[in-house]
Amino acid sequence: NSKIERYNINSGLTNNHVRSITTDAWGNVWLGTSGGGLNQFAGQQFIHLTTKDGLPDDYTYSVAQDYKGTVWAGTGGKGVVKIDSGKYTVYGRDSGFADIKVKAIDVSLDGTVWLGTEGEGLAMYHDSSFSWLKVGDGLCGNYIKDIVCWRKRDVWVASLDGGISHLTRQKGGYHIQNYRYLTALPSNRIHALYVDAGGVLWFGTESKGIGIISKGQVTMLLDESQLSYQNIR
Repeated sequence: NSKIERYNINSGLTNNHVRSITTDAWGNVWLGTSGGGLNQFAGQQFIHLTTKDGLPDDYTYSVAQDYKGTVWAGTGGKGVVKIDSGKYTVYGRDSGFADIKVKAIDVSLDGTVWLGTEGEGLAMYHDSSFSWLKVGDGLCGNYIKDIVCWRKRDVWVASLDGGISHLTRQKGGYHIQNYRYLTALPSNRIHALYVDAGGVLWFGTESKGIGIISKGQVTMLLDESQLSYQNIR
């Protein structure tokens, strides 16, 4: 029997508008909020991490943990913050990154932290430095909404201005295959991605339903006429 428990500001959350959720290696749940910073939940009570504790911004749009146990949090305009054993390191304009919104974060098996920004494309943090991919480099769009790293070679990127990019690691960099409106997708505005155990990519559009990409082929499973709500997030 399943049971739904509700948590809000009356339960200890700093803000009811939750933008991102991840679980760390110890089972703690991290929640990024709009205006309430980060909340860490271990099953008993919430631990609050806000600008009062060292965060650069209380708007946390994305959160993920890398394979060393470090938590990465994308802010609403102050770059990205790394939280390692209670120590905060902020990466913004003065540290090789940018003072921009970070809407998506994921970590690939080689330890690269992938950061999806609002307007500046995709940033990759590896070996203590940042590199970038943008539309001019072949990326689908610069307004990134979601990122999914799958196995050792594949990274899927969803954008709000250009559809979906599939990055495949190859010698010297990545091969990029794009899926866009008219040629493959019913819309360029993609909000959500998920890769299942078989390697099939599931994607949610802003107003055109749910689809999958399998072996390079796009199939729409549910369209706007079959869903009670079309904005899939």
